[in-house]
Amino acid sequence: MFGRRESQQVPNLPHKEEQHIDLTFLPSLADITSPETGDTTLEDQLAQAADNTEVSPEMAPSTLPKPTLFAPATLISDDIHPFSSEQTTTATKSVAESVIGPDDFFDGTYRSERGVRIQGSVRGSIESQQYIFVEAGAQVEACLSAEEITVAGSFHGNIGCRQRLIITHSGKIHGKVQTKLLLVQEGGILDGELHMLDIENASIS
Repeated sequence: MFGRRESQQVPNLPHKEEQHIDLTFLPSLADITSPETGDTTLEDQLAQAADNTEVSPEMAPSTLPKPTLFAPATLISDDIHPFSSEQTTTATKSVAESVIGPDDFFDGTYRSERGVRIQGSVRGSIESQQYIFVEAGAQVEACLSAEEITVAGSFHGNIGCRQRLIITHSGKIHGKVQTKLLLVQEGGILDGELHMLDIENASIS
């Protein structure tokens, strides 16, 4: 028997309320797209962010070696030159000079290429190509000739000095003097004839 079947009615189910999920606690992430579309993926963004991150000098380890300071034990100057004849000191002169000691007596003529130091008694004539030094306490009655003469003792006679004559505070000169330059300290005595030589043409007559 054929008959028309009535459609069954679906019973009404009770309506469920929509559930909402709070996503605010999740970190903000960039959209993740498929590599097939050619868009930037999360991995690419993270790699790019790592490349753009600047590292401060305090955090970056030092890769350069520390310089090593070296101080030599002695420094040799290139400006060191040997002493010239004008820079010769008294200590240097004493090595290459002739000495008439305090207990010695010389009577005669003496010529020397070196300096002469008189500490005793001299009579006669003394000539030096460098200098003559008459120390305090010395007694000299002679003719003296040298580039430079210093008198600190007692002198009687003639002096021919081609450069400079120095009379110290204890020096006493009685006689005739020829010199280019004269220096008399306070207390020094020059009693006699003085002739100053021309500075440009100094020649002893």
